[in-house]
Amino acid sequence: MRPDTGEVRRGNGLPIADCPDWLADWLVADGRRLLAGKAEESRRKNAELKAVLKQVAAEEAVERRRSTGYDEHTRADKYRYLVSKARTLSNSGVAKDRLPAEMLAQYVADYGDIRDDDPNGWRLSDLKDKIQSIISNPDLKRGNPPPIRPRMSTGLVIKRSPESDWQRRVKLAREFPETMTSTEVYDRLGLDCGKPGDKKAASRVMKAAGFVARRGRRWAVWERVRNGGVDPAGREWSSSLSPLSPLPPHHTDSVTVTPESTM
Repeated sequence: MRPDTGEVRRGNGLPIADCPDWLADWLVADGRRLLAGKAEESRRKNAELKAVLKQVAAEEAVERRRSTGYDEHTRADKYRYLVSKARTLSNSGVAKDRLPAEMLAQYVADYGDIRDDDPNGWRLSDLKDKIQSIISNPDLKRGNPPPIRPRMSTGLVIKRSPESDWQRRVKLAREFPETMTSTEVYDRLGLDCGKPGDKKAASRVMKAAGFVARRGRRWAVWERVRNGGVDPAGREWSSSLSPLSPLPPHHTDSVTVTPESTM
């Protein structure tokens, strides 16, 4: 049975003859010819693809030179181009021994391949001499890369820290009406009356906003104090109103009550 195709071949019962050497050599040579043919086909396709890509790149370069006006440059224009490139590359920190190769590469990229019959250009040897004469010119300004200038200061900028939940709730509580029930306070502050931590937070926020809790039969009522209250540090203010309980309201189930209900 062939392992690659699963084909089963049955013999005729006769003994299997040995493979002669000439047949084995032929099989090896035939396999090599097959592999060589596939490799040659792959190289041919790659060469065709590279030729197409090179043609496309050449057409794009021609169109770019036409759009920028480089195809109409005279020798004088190209000479000024070389001088400008030499100064730019020198000021950008390119070493002097690398300038000829860099300038020649950029010249070819902008003007295309160098042709001996170009009336507006030079032969390759003449172009290299022209580049070398520009680089060797003592009047060529050469220096280090431009320094990185620090950003100019715009003055002192003071940024406020982001508003905390405490500050946001105190600001919100200062806009509350003169009196509010505990249920309304918890709803407006976004707190849960069933959590001890939220109860403490609500009490501190309301006191900081200038409210005190007054005992009631079924729930506590927060009332704004004109000349009194508790600041965020917990210090009590004086008040000219009737005695009010400084204790936070306590809650049983969903009904707000005080520790000791008054009759």
